[in-house]
Amino acid sequence: MTVSQNDQLAPWSRSELMAVQLAKRLRNDDVTVMGTASAIPQVACRLAQLTHAPDLYSIAGGTCSVNPHLGPVVPSCGDYDLLRADTSLSLNDVVLLEGRADVLTVFFAGGLQIDAYGNCNLVSVGDWGRPALRGPGTVGLPFLSRVGRILIYTQSHNARTFVERVDFMGGPGFLRGPADWKAADLPGGGPQLVVTPLCTMGFDPESLR
Repeated sequence: MTVSQNDQLAPWSRSELMAVQLAKRLRNDDVTVMGTASAIPQVACRLAQLTHAPDLYSIAGGTCSVNPHLGPVVPSCGDYDLLRADTSLSLNDVVLLEGRADVLTVFFAGGLQIDAYGNCNLVSVGDWGRPALRGPGTVGLPFLSRVGRILIYTQSHNARTFVERVDFMGGPGFLRGPADWKAADLPGGGPQLVVTPLCTMGFDPESLR
């Protein structure tokens, strides 16, 4: 891959900067998975493969494609263009891998809500009986508890997204804090950071916030 002077001077977007921040956290031996609307993680994985992590495996959750051969980036992991890949898995295989802490090392997660302990909500906002907003459901987020590293990202840095406590914990982060996290004794490593268009945030090792 060659980089021209024009490429070097091209303006960058906040979404691209988010992808760079995520790519920096990826390792050469990682096996990653992402959901359907995951253009930013797609770019992050491809950037890592082209720079410091050529052996990284990237699984696109929508098409179940492994290491898609990306030309123009598509906005959805359910796009048929992603079937041009090293290989494709069945949905059952991907779900089984999501439960394998010894195989899957990184899960890209997001949500309608993200709370102080990195718990994610893709189910509903508001009262459970009469929600103000319904999301797509838990999807693969319940498996977060089994993954080595959770990388959270969102393009909405506002008070509606970042809440003290999610209305529905579809994707477990550090649960309700250190005591709950220790008692649960989950095999995963928990959330590592949150990337937004405005900043990259980490979690305090003691308070887990």
